[in-house]
Amino acid sequence: MRYGMLLFAFALCAPVGSAAQTPACPQPLATLTVPPSNYAVVNGAPFEGRVYVYAPEIRTRGGSGSQQYQVWIVEGVYGKPFVQATGSLDQAGFDKLRQSPNVRATPVIVARGDGSGSGQFRIAKDTYRVQVTMNASKGSAVVVAVCR
Repeated sequence: MRYGMLLFAFALCAPVGSAAQTPACPQPLATLTVPPSNYAVVNGAPFEGRVYVYAPEIRTRGGSGSQQYQVWIVEGVYGKPFVQATGSLDQAGFDKLRQSPNVRATPVIVARGDGSGSGQFRIAKDTYRVQVTMNASKGSAVVVAVCR
């Protein structure tokens, strides 16, 4: 009886593989490709042209895959954080931009060796999910899908 209860307790605490992964987004609100050291606006009604994605320079490992990196979701609090819809920006310029009171920047950490990861960000009361994959055929550009 005691072993049965112990087995039951382990079964309840055991992680389920699919529960640990973020479910796929079958109908993203927006999908965009951002080259390294660039930013791009996230088009979509809920974002009103005030939400951007910034992709830093991404270092790859010797063989294949990437080292851990962060893709940033950049929200303009009082207005657009960038003048143009897309453009290039080095890390020092982005670090300076993040200090602005008009900017709320949320990192999405990509730690998988294949260059994919996921995270979330909030705008007002709404939470959005972000899925990131690396497109090595486009020079380590990242493909970002924003989901509800």
